[in-house]
Amino acid sequence: MMRWVSIRVRLAHDSACRSGAGRGGDHLRRQVLVDAGAGDVVADAARDADISALLLGFLVVVGIRVATGSATVATITAAGIVAPLATTLDRPGVSLLALAIGCG
Repeated sequence: MMRWVSIRVRLAHDSACRSGAGRGGDHLRRQVLVDAGAGDVVADAARDADISALLLGFLVVVGIRVATGSATVATITAAGIVAPLATTLDRPGVSLLALAIGCG
């Protein structure tokens, strides 16, 4: 629970910083998620849940999109977070995972 609070606080701080950042806002938002440990939070949640990699990829990108408001940041960050899952999938599964992330 504390990690989610930490991520929300950092995103709020990021929003204040980004107001004057101009074109560099996407990089700032992505870096805030990386620094806050969003990947670890998602990995812990995925370990406890019994859902498919496709649904997980979609839900991760939707959650990041809602949190940051940026489709670009959400797609790239979610792809990095669920990339280890791609090694467990067959070739059509990897393609479907990419589509699920892109649709989020």
